[in-house]
Amino acid sequence: MVPPLSKGAKVTKKALKEMLEKAAKEGAEKAIRDGGKVVELQKLARWSFRENARRVLGVGKEALKGLQVHHPLPVERVEEIGNAIAKLTGLPVRVAKTLIHHPRFAKVLDKAAHGKLTTDLRRALSEVFRPGGVPPAFTRVWETIVRVHKEHGIDI
Repeated sequence: MVPPLSKGAKVTKKALKEMLEKAAKEGAEKAIRDGGKVVELQKLARWSFRENARRVLGVGKEALKGLQVHHPLPVERVEEIGNAIAKLTGLPVRVAKTLIHHPRFAKVLDKAAHGKLTTDLRRALSEVFRPGGVPPAFTRVWETIVRVHKEHGIDI
């Protein structure tokens, strides 16, 4: 069991590292195991994100019709986020980058809510990933992602 990710407002580095390592193992095994239930996954990739999220949610394809499946770890930041995850966990960067597409982090939203959330998330992360600045620790990136989602009423 992964311990809670936060103590108050701060993310615990140990819990975050354990969560990411567990996600990497699930990605490598192409399966999520929870309490005896096994959900088979396709390869962790942008093209399979929606299908993997559907499988994890345990819903049919029709249930997601007209909805968007959101990457809380933004795809356009794959290089920066992958490097930050690799630095925290010691995972190879190639593996760390795939975690952006892990369905455990997926959120299903309507188009308007997804657009607003994505805009706000991009704006907040542009402050974290300043051009020419020192790359931030993944704990800071995660705290920003969690904060922006909470502002939109979404827990991750």
